[in-house]
Amino acid sequence: MAVTASARAAVKPAHLPSEDVIFGCSPAMQSIRQMVAKVLDTDLPVLIQGENGTGKGLLAQYLHAHSRFASGACIKVNCAAIPGPLLESELFGHEKGAFTDANSTQPGYVERAENGTLFLDEISELDLSLQAKTLQLLQDGTYNRIGDTQERRSNTRVICATNRNLTDEVAAGRFRQDLFYRINVVTLNLPPLRERREDVPLLANYFLTQLKVKYEREAPPFSEEMLQALTRQEWRGNVRELENLVARYAILGGLDPVATNRSCDWLVNGTWNRSSFTAFGEMTLHQEQVANRRAVVWRVVSVPVVSQ
Repeated sequence: MAVTASARAAVKPAHLPSEDVIFGCSPAMQSIRQMVAKVLDTDLPVLIQGENGTGKGLLAQYLHAHSRFASGACIKVNCAAIPGPLLESELFGHEKGAFTDANSTQPGYVERAENGTLFLDEISELDLSLQAKTLQLLQDGTYNRIGDTQERRSNTRVICATNRNLTDEVAAGRFRQDLFYRINVVTLNLPPLRERREDVPLLANYFLTQLKVKYEREAPPFSEEMLQALTRQEWRGNVRELENLVARYAILGGLDPVATNRSCDWLVNGTWNRSSFTAFGEMTLHQEQVANRRAVVWRVVSVPVVSQ
């Protein structure tokens, strides 16, 4: 039974951005939006592919929040973060005494996602034995806890995500072909940010608004020239890199950077020089001291972006 629009609104997570922010205005993302609309009310597995930082996790949350499984939980499992032997127990649960230190019966993520969504992030990292059990879950809707002979049924929508090319993984023998066919029913290929540059201003302004509230800062808004400079960046870390950059601006801002490529370098790299501020005239001694302090702080807090 499909969830009504009013019911969906009631279960929509408050932290999700608007659809305009999620899908932007670029043709590539509008195509994704149209595909998503067609699968929301189904129980078909969905495979989300894309580079690190393109928003695969956010799209999975959107799919859950607007589906008929929205009244249940959306359980995310990072398959790359949990060692294989432990991941089987975490996914499918175990019975008391099933292995050393199994002092009590524990349900797994699959049971916790009953009538909801199981989001398998980085599914390409599953070892082959776990891939077989996952195939059984997707194919028959059944599974077994470790140490239990009772077969259990599951009513769960499965969404998978990966930053790898699964066709290559299958050819290399690292991913089961039958599992690939099973999860490849509906595939959403998220484009990198450099292929949807028209969405950069919308995203940058959204992040700045959110982060100013989060950090209780009064960073100046981006000028049109600054947004154009941001749009020209390559964004190898994609949307997450842009968000992290705007966070630096929200925290370390105050000196209005000149809307040129040089000022964008100040924002991205934490570097500055007098020529970067010529549009505002000569820097005062106070401005120079503030800039020096911010450069030092930036070197302390800045870390390489690690995207998913």
